[in-house]
Amino acid sequence: DYAREIVEPLSREAVDDRLRFVPLVGVSELMGLFNLADVCVYPGESSLSCLEAAACARPVIVTDLPAGKSRATAGLVQCYRTGNVSDLRQRLQQLLADGEARESLGERARSSVLNNLSYDLVASRSEAIMSDAVAAVHGVQVST
Repeated sequence: DYAREIVEPLSREAVDDRLRFVPLVGVSELMGLFNLADVCVYPGESSLSCLEAAACARPVIVTDLPAGKSRATAGLVQCYRTGNVSDLRQRLQQLLADGEARESLGERARSSVLNNLSYDLVASRSEAIMSDAVAAVHGVQVST
């Protein structure tokens, strides 16, 4: 049902020949699939895979729900107005027509992922939060 919901409007617009369904793949294969895309679009809820696409220097478009807005503020994605197909279409057309803008958005997204979401950085921030919590509760400074 979900696949049909996606394909029907594309068939009506005679662009369904530009759609490719890919079967589920393992995590190790995702990077290759993301790198095949000109733009990655998450028309509903976006998962962590949108961050993985951004890490591959792909421009990513998501809804303007709170998680999407937060990711857009961090330079990871571009938002469209949730449920507004015209807005999504316009953003896609702009990116597909302007390779330089598309590449620039993808590079900014990758840079943001590397500068804000690397495992080392997240681990370091988590250690600092835990150290502060221990110090607040026990009055003991923990070295990390």
